[in-house]
Amino acid sequence: MTFSLPTSKFWNPRVLIVIFVLNAFIYTILLFHSRTFDFVGKWAFNSTRDSKNFGLSEEQCTTAFRGLFTEIERAVRYRKTIGQVRVEEIDISSEKDVATGGMLYIIEAHISLGDHPRMRALATLNAIHRALLTSPVPIPNSEFSFSVNDILAPSPRPIWALTRLATEPEKWVMSDFGYWAWSRALMGGYEEMRAQIAELEKPFEEKIPKVVWRGDRKNNVNRVKLIAEAEGKEWADVRDIQWRDARHVTGYDADSTITVPEHCLYQFVIQTEGWSYSGRGKYLQNCNSVVIIPKRIWIEPQHALIVSSGPLQNFVEIEEDYSDLETVMEELLANPEKAKMIAQNGVDAFRDRALTPAAQACYWRKMLVAWAEVSPKAERWEHVEGGRIGKRRGVDFETYIVEDHDGLFYNLPIRHEAMQKLQSR
Repeated sequence: MTFSLPTSKFWNPRVLIVIFVLNAFIYTILLFHSRTFDFVGKWAFNSTRDSKNFGLSEEQCTTAFRGLFTEIERAVRYRKTIGQVRVEEIDISSEKDVATGGMLYIIEAHISLGDHPRMRALATLNAIHRALLTSPVPIPNSEFSFSVNDILAPSPRPIWALTRLATEPEKWVMSDFGYWAWSRALMGGYEEMRAQIAELEKPFEEKIPKVVWRGDRKNNVNRVKLIAEAEGKEWADVRDIQWRDARHVTGYDADSTITVPEHCLYQFVIQTEGWSYSGRGKYLQNCNSVVIIPKRIWIEPQHALIVSSGPLQNFVEIEEDYSDLETVMEELLANPEKAKMIAQNGVDAFRDRALTPAAQACYWRKMLVAWAEVSPKAERWEHVEGGRIGKRRGVDFETYIVEDHDGLFYNLPIRHEAMQKLQSR
């Protein structure tokens, strides 16, 4: 079949070729450099561009991180079944704060003696403060309290916690303090940790074909079972590390310590629970490695996104006592393509999506908005007799963060529990 074009100047074949080349060039620029929109013209999350975009809108957060807010949505549904949060329910046995007018104020802080609780509290406050500052729209005023302890005493109060059991529906699971930073001796800043992992990463097939774990067996009885199950196995690099203090390890295997980024040099990594949840999970899920997790009892926000089977499988679940670990490892090593798929799915779901710094800012804002929906509006001023308005409650975050937290300032009660016990003797 043949055809011919009109011989007018417009239909000159050279002109058509130039137009085609220009269109192709423009399309390439839009596709590979901007990548702001998908093929139907809607905004699409791109981890390279957006992983540190702390100012995503509510709609963008919902679109980019579907499923990440499941735990918040559950807490709201539960609260609506039993009624609005009352002022007297807001627990003041830990950290009590107010978010109002886009600013964060600390009302009371009960900090246990020692660096760890203080570090956790300050990291949490910094993350909330950043989420407020970068919000593209005002966040409703609210008053809330949170605890940075691994395990909380049973209480019906709706406190914000790092984790919860299925039998604790009253707790609101917040974003972990480690998404801001952990002690430099342990982990350091979250974004720095991600950068170190990225520098060390290798293609999956070039990684060490073993499962790796380091930890203290005393933190959980099942860790003893893990060590016993892996002992002497060619597919395992599992060692017990005992902590002498917060900064130093000891014990017969102290020389075998490796950094968290170095875990990513292995094809398989194990996430174990500790006293309750284990904070290492989010770091391991930043690896392009197969994450192996025993059946869990402690709930974290990202758990709603884990998939244990099918084409979207992004982790491998084993028995709590590790009795099937050897069988699972043999199957994974015999099916390297499946293992590689699971690892890549984990990267797509977690490292490049739900565990990005941008996702955590979205999580905090979602939590603040959801909490405001079921709790009383925060009172920013103290009321005195005669209906007069007194001084502002608490102290602003900017001042709080630079003050000496060992004493009292601005009428803000900062108490060390250990000191209180000594003074009561």
